[in-house]
Amino acid sequence: MEFKFSQKLKELRAKKNITQEQLARHLQISPQAVSKWERNEGYPDIMLLPRIALYFDVTIDDLLGIEKERIKEQIKAWEDESYAYKAKGDVMANHALWEAAYAEYPNEVQVIYQYSRALWNVFMVDTKKKRAYGEKMVALGEELLEIATDQDTRNGVIQMLVYAYDELGDKEKPKKYAWMMGSFWTCREMLLSNIMDGDEGVESKQNFLHTLTHELNLKAFVLAQQYTDEERIKIYHTMFAIYNIVYPDGDYGFEAVHISNHYGALAYLYAKTGNREGALDALREAVRFALMFDRKENDGQQHTSLLFNKLTISYSGTKNYTGNTCTLRLKGLKSKVYDFLREDAEFMEIQKILEENAS
Repeated sequence: MEFKFSQKLKELRAKKNITQEQLARHLQISPQAVSKWERNEGYPDIMLLPRIALYFDVTIDDLLGIEKERIKEQIKAWEDESYAYKAKGDVMANHALWEAAYAEYPNEVQVIYQYSRALWNVFMVDTKKKRAYGEKMVALGEELLEIATDQDTRNGVIQMLVYAYDELGDKEKPKKYAWMMGSFWTCREMLLSNIMDGDEGVESKQNFLHTLTHELNLKAFVLAQQYTDEERIKIYHTMFAIYNIVYPDGDYGFEAVHISNHYGALAYLYAKTGNREGALDALREAVRFALMFDRKENDGQQHTSLLFNKLTISYSGTKNYTGNTCTLRLKGLKSKVYDFLREDAEFMEIQKILEENAS
C-alpha cells in the first residue's frame, strides 16, 4: 500500500493556513525536516505521528493517506466482483453489491457512479419497480454532475440521465442533458483516428470503424421499428449485408450476439405472416450466430477481415440477462407466432439444438 504522507501533509498545512516553520516550531523540529517530508524524501519519526495527527485533528491513517488507499482498493475489489455479476447477467446481485457499497461510502464519486449504473441496469429489466429505480438513478446522477470532475465519469452520467429521463416519459430533460455533450464530429475517437499515424493510427481507425459498424446496425434496427413489417424485413436484410461486407471472413466476434438477436427478430416477422421458409432460414441463422457467440469462436485471435485486421477478436462484455444466447433464442420460440411450425421437423431440429446448448 502506497503512503501519501507528503501530499496529505501539504494539504493539511494549507487548510490550516500555517507555514512549514510554524509546524516545525509546534513539533520542536527544524523547518528543513518538514520541507524534506513534503518533498517525499522521508517520513517523521513514528513517535511524532500521533502529535502531527492530533495537531491537524485527523487520524494517523488519514495522515498517511492510508484510508484513501484502502477505499480505492475496496472499490477496485467491488468493481471486479461487479464485472463478474454483469458478465453473467445477474443485475440484481450487481445492484445489491453497489447498494451496500453506497451505504458504506455515500460520498465516494466512483461508488455513487457505479451504484447509479447498477440502478440503471435494474431499471431496464424490473418493470414492477421501474419508476422507483429510475427516479433514484436520476437523483444520484444529478448529484454526481455537481461533484464529479473526471470527464469520462461525467459523460457516462449524462448518457444515463438522457436515457433514464426519456424512459420516465420526460422529453425535455433528455434534450437538455444531450446538449451538454460534444458533437459526433468532435468526439475523442473521431479526433484520434484522424491524427494518429503508423500502426497506432491504423488501429485507431479500425476501432472507430468497428464502433461505427455496430452503431450503424443498432440505429437501423431501432429505426426499423417505425416501419411496416414488410419494410422492417428489408431493413434487416440490409443490416446483414453490411455485416457481411465489413466482415467477409466471418470474424464477427462480439457482434455475433447482436446478429443473432436481429435474425431472431427477422424470424418473428416471417412467422407472423406464415412464411415458413423465411422463418426457418432466419431461425437457422439466429442459432448459428448464437452458437458462435456462446462458444466464443476464435476468441483472442486476430481479425482477418481487412478493415479490422489489427484488432483482436473478443467476446468480453456484460449483459442484463441470465443464461446464454441460445437460452434467449429458445425463449423466443415460445411465442405463439411459431405455433404453425411446432410439428415441423426442421423447426423441431432447431429447437433441439438450442435446448442442447442453452445454459
